[in-house]
Amino acid sequence: MKQKIQNIENLEILFSKLKSEGKKIVHCHGVFDLLHVGHIKHFKEAKTFGDILVVSITPDEFVHKGPGRPAFSTSLRLESLSELESVDYVVANNWPTAEEIIKIIQPNVYCKGPDYKNHSDDITGKISDEENAVKSIGGKIIYTNDITFSSSSLLNKFGNIYSKEQELFIRNIGDKNSFEMIQKKVEDISKLKVLVIGETIIDQYVFCEALGKSGKEPVLVLRDLETQEYLGGSLAIARHLSSFCENVSVLSFLGKDNEYKSFIENNIEENIILNFLNKSNSPTIVKRRFVDSVDRKKVLGVYSINDDMLNESEEAKFIESFDKLSKEHDLVIVSDYGHGVITPKIADHISNSDKFVSLNAQVNAANIGTHNIRKYHNVNCLIINESELQHEMRQRE
Repeated sequence: MKQKIQNIENLEILFSKLKSEGKKIVHCHGVFDLLHVGHIKHFKEAKTFGDILVVSITPDEFVHKGPGRPAFSTSLRLESLSELESVDYVVANNWPTAEEIIKIIQPNVYCKGPDYKNHSDDITGKISDEENAVKSIGGKIIYTNDITFSSSSLLNKFGNIYSKEQELFIRNIGDKNSFEMIQKKVEDISKLKVLVIGETIIDQYVFCEALGKSGKEPVLVLRDLETQEYLGGSLAIARHLSSFCENVSVLSFLGKDNEYKSFIENNIEENIILNFLNKSNSPTIVKRRFVDSVDRKKVLGVYSINDDMLNESEEAKFIESFDKLSKEHDLVIVSDYGHGVITPKIADHISNSDKFVSLNAQVNAANIGTHNIRKYHNVNCLIINESELQHEMRQRE
């Protein structure tokens, strides 16, 4: 029995061999998160256009369809697709879009659903890029004619990913604004030049398994299995913005020895400009969480951090850099984690800026009881959650 789930490294040899045997290759690509009757009919019709049907999927890290998506992991989606009789091979893509894997598979036919026939309806513009990739290898694109379903629509309707209040809020936006108006606003946002200010944080997750209680002390003993590192703090905000804003800059601090600078530069998006200063007697902030590998719950947090305020020289350099950069940007987003980077003097200086200023002053384990938003004034937008508001007001209700 043939192995349906393939590695991308094997594809070029596999399909070259099949083509040499006179086989006609048909290729479908998508997320295929919630496998439904629309997908099954799409694959069955696609198979009629050739001899071999290969389905490639977008891996988890490139799926950006909202919270809790994809609902099923890459491995589970591959497994479910491999069970379909009409599908001969399945593979996970290594890229966020399909163009590269199209060039590797080199299908005779690239198959898309009927909802892609009108390219102007595809706000991402990716269908045109995919068609160009297909034409570049001498293939053709065909659209199936069966009924159209959307995994995203089904999950949004039945998945209960939003609270009732959130559903009402989203519905009100749709009722008061046409799709074209929302799209125009998003396009206008993409043209903004955004400056993000705040601490650089490396979020480190150490996945462990519990061995049990120590034989000598009343403590839990863990064995580390895997460590994953991510760009956090102001860098995480900048990365989110970079997907829909063309120009994003960051003004932040690293430790005195520039720890993690190479890691940051190697993992940051191309449209993010980094402006780093250094904080004396401090490391680059690392927030390390030990996580149970079974239930994915955090067991312990250990922070490498120095919460001392910037000295006068560092403070002056920060203000000088802010004044220079703010002139080149339309919007300033301040994410103050309370780790000594944004001093009262800097906060006051930012508050007096003539730019639109959006503020989030987070309460966390390291600053609770000492961190507040009262050092700011005249900000245009304040982002605050319920517990942070209770902390500021010193009351529950």
